[in-house]
Amino acid sequence: MAEIFAPDRFRATMGNNLGVQSPNRFQVKFPNIDGLSKPNGGAIFDKTNGEDRALFCTAAGMPGKQIQSTVRPYGIENQMVANGHTMPEVTFTFYLANTMAMREYFERWMQSITSQEHDKAQYVGYYDEYSKYDVEVGAYTKVGLKGYTVKLINCFPTAINEVQFNNQLSTAPNEMSVSIAYRTYKTTQELSSPF
Repeated sequence: MAEIFAPDRFRATMGNNLGVQSPNRFQVKFPNIDGLSKPNGGAIFDKTNGEDRALFCTAAGMPGKQIQSTVRPYGIENQMVANGHTMPEVTFTFYLANTMAMREYFERWMQSITSQEHDKAQYVGYYDEYSKYDVEVGAYTKVGLKGYTVKLINCFPTAINEVQFNNQLSTAPNEMSVSIAYRTYKTTQELSSPF
């Protein structure tokens, strides 16, 4: 039997769930990468701070997950069974200041992954070193309560998208996007959530 839509019940259910989630109510936490080792020697110096990294972020992705499956013969039928999962990279977008602070932040993080000096031998860093940090994305309600948090575990940047310049009149700030890979993620429904 189909249920009849009841506006009062819908409003009550939404209220019990802290309201409708707004896409512009979020916060990110990126790690301080100061002291990371470069593959061919030397250390990374991080000039940014946590507040800058959060304020410059204009868009953040919450990760998805896909269950991989395969066909298994079961008698005369074929049955789909799970055989693993994949977690696609997450994209973050940042405003660019004239110092290119956030671009430089991710450039330096990438310098701990692969050596980039043109006049030296090229190396790849150790996974346990460059991916030892977590990135956190929190979703907030309209009244500022944290409703849900996803922590991306063992993160590292895989791509800094190109920054476009042109000679057109514009009042909007320039932006850049970064793709982040991670090993897994952990979700938390905060204490302010009814569930």
